[in-house]
Amino acid sequence: KREAITEAISTNMVIYGLARKASLLDRINGTSRVTLSELISRYLIILERRNIKPKTMTEYKGYLGTIKGYLGEYPIQQVETKDIAVFLEQWGQAGKATMANKLRMAAIDLFREAIAEGIITQNPAEATRNQRVTIRRERITLEEYDVIRDAADTYLPAWIAPYFDLALVTGQRLGDIQALR
Repeated sequence: KREAITEAISTNMVIYGLARKASLLDRINGTSRVTLSELISRYLIILERRNIKPKTMTEYKGYLGTIKGYLGEYPIQQVETKDIAVFLEQWGQAGKATMANKLRMAAIDLFREAIAEGIITQNPAEATRNQRVTIRRERITLEEYDVIRDAADTYLPAWIAPYFDLALVTGQRLGDIQALR
């Protein structure tokens, strides 16, 4: 009877995705494995040593925080390609393929560091596929442009409205036109 209860508990843990967490016995004996959260903390230190620009570092922290929120308590040795694929697929289904691809690249680099540290031997994120990104662009109508142009005349310095006109006629970005000064 005791064995049947233990088997039922183990099965429920697998069904509900809890089986990958380090067991209490492993934690007590000190044989628990490195979790993804611990690796991410070390990886952030490695990233800081790379002299990455502040904006890029902020983006990496966001990606890693998202990964940590989903897979953080998994022992890194037990993270499988399927786990990464399911995680990324959630973003793809939400219509955020670009974010899924950025998370994938962050995960690939994270696991490469784990390989370099000798924690794992293969990268589970490399086997996943990039999401197909469809570029969605939206154009403004001439009526919408006129409203923006009128607001620029009213609320912004006098030189900005002619820049808008020049951008409309030439197809240049405002930043490129500002560089013409």
